[in-house]
Amino acid sequence: MMLFLPFLLGAQGIIFEEGSFKDILAKAKKENKIVYMDIYTTWCGPCKMMAAQLFPTKEAGDLYNPNFINFKIDAEKGEGIDLATRYKVEGYPTNLFLDSEGNVLYRVMGAGDLNWFLNNANNAIAESKDPISWEEYGKEFSKGNTKKDFLEKYILKCKRLDKNNDNALNVYVDKYMKKNISDAQLQFLLDNNLTTDNKAYSLIEKNKKRVNEFKKEEAPNYFDVYTPYWFMGTIKKYAELKDDTKYKKILADFLKKTDEKSLRAKWYYLDQFYKFSDDDKMSRDYESFKANELTKLSNAEYQAEDELIYKQIREQVKTQFASQGLEGDALDKQTDQYIASQGSLDKMFSMNTVNDLNRSAWSIYEQKDKALVSQAIGWASKAISLIKGQNAESEAAIIDTYAHLIYLNGETQKAIIEEQKAIELLKSSKMEDAQEGVEEMENTIEKMKAGTL
Repeated sequence: MMLFLPFLLGAQGIIFEEGSFKDILAKAKKENKIVYMDIYTTWCGPCKMMAAQLFPTKEAGDLYNPNFINFKIDAEKGEGIDLATRYKVEGYPTNLFLDSEGNVLYRVMGAGDLNWFLNNANNAIAESKDPISWEEYGKEFSKGNTKKDFLEKYILKCKRLDKNNDNALNVYVDKYMKKNISDAQLQFLLDNNLTTDNKAYSLIEKNKKRVNEFKKEEAPNYFDVYTPYWFMGTIKKYAELKDDTKYKKILADFLKKTDEKSLRAKWYYLDQFYKFSDDDKMSRDYESFKANELTKLSNAEYQAEDELIYKQIREQVKTQFASQGLEGDALDKQTDQYIASQGSLDKMFSMNTVNDLNRSAWSIYEQKDKALVSQAIGWASKAISLIKGQNAESEAAIIDTYAHLIYLNGETQKAIIEEQKAIELLKSSKMEDAQEGVEEMENTIEKMKAGTL
């Protein structure tokens, strides 16, 4: 019997099936099971953590093996590329729970602890056993069914399927939440709230001291920590509605309320909205709007933003080292050493803007959009002023973009002069493959002279 012990120990965790996705679905249908599919990448840290710490546990094996056909696939290889596209994977790991036809029962992105992982499985099982479809719940709610049991099931259904449940929560709060809500009621709202745009969030906010107290083991200042997560749900809600006017007002109120003064936060939340909207025209219009707004900012405004972000980062780093027991001069020294090792954190907003402006400007060149070329030249000029003297390699790349744009604008001789400046900068850089870039730029000049670029 001892000879079989290693096999038995190895089998305690999740057993993943081999074969094609078609084979997996066929086996799930034959055994009347749900498919659990882990979509990962080789470079994803949380993916590696799950594989090392969650999949091998006895608890995971005991729950997943009897109930699921378990399958994992690399999103960047073979069939995984098509599956990641088919299921609109936006980040890694993505955990999908599917019926035997390949329809999504439950979806979770990211990684958590073992309880989180087991809870995902239980949610998927509950979803597979729910006799009422998502569409049927919606029709029943629209007809005016506000019974407590139905609303609770509907709210849970929304949470499982990552569907907006603001309307159901609003009705539930109005009808069943008394003035002094119990811990159990507050917990129900916390477990099922998805946005900052409903009456449940307002109640959570009014009771945030209680929330922070009985959630203190999960996170210090739980309300402040989780409000940005809830706000991401608000972003998705208005992105699906494609209502950027209403969203911009909500964002302004949110930033004011949370006392978030950094421009970085504003642009981050706007970026997320247009990413979720999945509308090419809206995204293109926004990219031009953003580039124009960033170009208007003065150097003094960039300096102030860089200083604000640097201060925020330094405080975060210092807090982390303090939690490890460092204090006084040792704390300051360790903080300064770490900050110094991370590069130009004192110019973070400026350098990120340089990348954004350069990307937007180059896209106009690639599209040969002469209607927007003058604006794009302005974007590239602003990027050059921000990067000047900071990094020769990056400065050369942006001057190269600028040269292409003014060539497109009919200024051939000026474009050649600017491209030569980019060459000289690249030669002065410490980049290992600088010569390759120099040769490419020299080729660009020859094409400019010949009128064939």
